[in-house]
Amino acid sequence: MAYTIQFFAKGNEKRSKFLQVFQDRLHKDGRFKCELEMRMVSTTKADRLQLTASLGTDAFKMYELPGILIRKIRLTKKKPYCGNHPGECPVSDKPKPNSTRLEWDDWVEFNNLINRTLNRFRAEANMWSLPHDIRGRMWMRKGILARKRYDWDEQTDQFGRTIRIWNPGTESQF
Repeated sequence: MAYTIQFFAKGNEKRSKFLQVFQDRLHKDGRFKCELEMRMVSTTKADRLQLTASLGTDAFKMYELPGILIRKIRLTKKKPYCGNHPGECPVSDKPKPNSTRLEWDDWVEFNNLINRTLNRFRAEANMWSLPHDIRGRMWMRKGILARKRYDWDEQTDQFGRTIRIWNPGTESQF
């Protein structure tokens, strides 16, 4: 699952500072590894409305903003992995394979590491991913607001199995 960070005010400056500090924090933390790529990020109409409200300028002319793409996010050390599902692992007596893939708690910790780094620079930035499990963006940050809570909904499928569906980020979670 790739992440996109889109910087608003002083975007190039904040992006450069973020990259330096985040790479140091990743190394110091030691739990995660990933690829970071600087790029321009296309804006949506909603992004431009948010920019206009926060910057007080006509952001409708801004079709691309400085950003970072974070890909190939993995753990540095293997651990038992039962799947990328929200919440605690279902009870099972099956042995779990070892993997460097992230589970729910790992993703939340990785998101928090990024948000703490963005907060350090008071960066106004949107951060999201596009997981296959949900429709649309999974929000981790909106402007200056870091996501504080990660919830999911439980539903029952046609076979009577409980399925957990990620909440993409409601306003009360920021």
